[in-house]
Amino acid sequence: MRVAHPKSVRGYLLVEVAIAAMLLAMGAVWYASASADATRDAGAQSTGRLLLVARGALQRLMVEHYDWLLGYEGAAEPPDWLAQPLPLDVDAAPLLQAEDAVLEAGEPRRPAYGASLRIRLWREHECPGPACRLRALVYTAEPVRAEAALDYSPELVGAIMLSTDGYGGHAPPGVPERLRGALFDAANPVGAVAGIVAVSADLDATPFHQFVRHGDDRPVRLRNRLEVDGLLVAGSGVQLPTGVEPGAACPGEGVYARSARGALAVCTVGVWFEIGRYVVQGEAGGLRSGEPVPEPSCPPGTTPFTRLGLQALDHRIAGGDIDVRGDLRGTVSGTGSVNAAGAVSVTGAFAGSVQSGAGSYVQVRIRPSLLDGRVHVDGGPDNLVHALWGCRHDG
Repeated sequence: MRVAHPKSVRGYLLVEVAIAAMLLAMGAVWYASASADATRDAGAQSTGRLLLVARGALQRLMVEHYDWLLGYEGAAEPPDWLAQPLPLDVDAAPLLQAEDAVLEAGEPRRPAYGASLRIRLWREHECPGPACRLRALVYTAEPVRAEAALDYSPELVGAIMLSTDGYGGHAPPGVPERLRGALFDAANPVGAVAGIVAVSADLDATPFHQFVRHGDDRPVRLRNRLEVDGLLVAGSGVQLPTGVEPGAACPGEGVYARSARGALAVCTVGVWFEIGRYVVQGEAGGLRSGEPVPEPSCPPGTTPFTRLGLQALDHRIAGGDIDVRGDLRGTVSGTGSVNAAGAVSVTGAFAGSVQSGAGSYVQVRIRPSLLDGRVHVDGGPDNLVHALWGCRHDG
């Protein structure tokens, strides 16, 4: 049996202690590194969440004051810090201090990286108007750095981007003057500085433009009927792009449409009935013979018309307008003659009575007309005419 020498035992113990100390040191280094990584990840997630919170608060303000931000007159103004000419670049602190910022108790209102958050609002295209587009960004005021001495940390930028739900972007080192993400490509408000992280707050990335809103200036197209309980008001007119045929079947009582010849039509008793074939441009009454009547001015596809009617009658009936037929009783005094055929011709005075028969009549012809743009009517000076003029749709 061999017995270890005491000096050999002491040597083994020292080696084991050294190995244990080395392992402990390595564990401490690994733990410190893992702890630092976890701290940086938590800071990156916190920064990403804060960017999204500011984005949501800004979008709510944009929706509430959308008309003012687009430049419409008479719209309600936003808070003072936002009520400034666009483009606007201000600190995002008021957004994060608002009651609807949705921050949990104790949650920081400043980002762990990037110093602070700022917002940038600007318009594109002609505003106000249908083509106007409102753009918005929330971005870090400084590059995202792991340490103050570094320009920026690509790892932290990536971690923050992962926490922005796809709305994020950053200024890459190759093109630091641009902020680029999946949803936007915009100028870097800080300049040609890499490592700036931003999120898009454009309303284009929300359902905002999918719905018709109060004051909307976009053309709206519906594929079904629109019912209105109150009064329907149209500032420029109502266009009916139809071409119905009078007498054809129609969809429902009281429906209005435009006929094929351009007249207004209404659905009555199941068929289309034209009610606007004649368009009256003017009328005048009390016209005497010789007075002028305006000439209608009509667009292509229509024909001018003028209609005259008697308004008051002043006519003396005499001469050939009277033809009395019937029995004649009385005496004739004077001179006369009888020809070979038996016809009697008497010149003198008649005293007696005339009894008209079924063939007697009094004839009066008064027919107003238009000659060279003026009224013409036979008879007395107090014959009055009523005139109506306008355009008639052809067809």
